[in-house]
Amino acid sequence: MGQSYILIGVAALLVSLVAWSWLTASIWKINPFGAILTFFTGLPAFYYLVKYWNDDELNIRTPFFTNLGLTVAGIILGVAFAVHQARAERNNTDSKKPLTGSDLMLERWCREKNDAVYSPGLGTCVEAEPHPANATQKAGSNDGPKKE
Repeated sequence: MGQSYILIGVAALLVSLVAWSWLTASIWKINPFGAILTFFTGLPAFYYLVKYWNDDELNIRTPFFTNLGLTVAGIILGVAFAVHQARAERNNTDSKKPLTGSDLMLERWCREKNDAVYSPGLGTCVEAEPHPANATQKAGSNDGPKKE
């Protein structure tokens, strides 16, 4: 689902670039220097939009608002994608995610070679938590010399 946000957002921004070029070409008919400034900074577009609002021959309104709408849509979809990714990462915990085929192989490799467990969330081997029975056994053992 998150990939669809990013793909639609990128498509919206690409079509927005076409509308931006269309706007720049419309302004080029009036003032080439203004068109160059508009393409790189965008600020003169507001001036030309207001100045030539009623000029049907130049028709600056259509590419301006097409570009504006598509840019806003692309930004909204980009933010929605980022929110979706953040929620997915927050909800991704090792205990909830079942191990798949390659994860099972990594789990076995971690256990056999490194005396560790595989963490799918981190994508690496981590130290195994001590088993409660082993923890009490180690806590009760005394490594020092016995006193009698």
